[in-house]
Amino acid sequence: MVEFYIDSSGLKRYKNSKRLIYTPDLFPAQYTDWTKEDEIDLVGYKQTLKWEDIALMLGRTTGACMERMRVIKKIGKYELYLKKFKGC
Repeated sequence: MVEFYIDSSGLKRYKNSKRLIYTPDLFPAQYTDWTKEDEIDLVGYKQTLKWEDIALMLGRTTGACMERMRVIKKIGKYELYLKKFKGC
């Protein structure tokens, strides 16, 4: 059986990895299409925030955010999105 605990902010986490447990309330955008604005925010905020903070902000899991970043880099849009985020 998977063990979990409640952290100081009241979020449920796996005991071993300390990752957030998926709940639809925390991640309402999970399994929806990524918008261009979401992708720009993902790239831009990754410059200063942790994966978990970005995931909560975008309403998606940490793994989904990491995978989307991989795809953005693979298709060559990382620099373009970073410039758009910075307003250049």
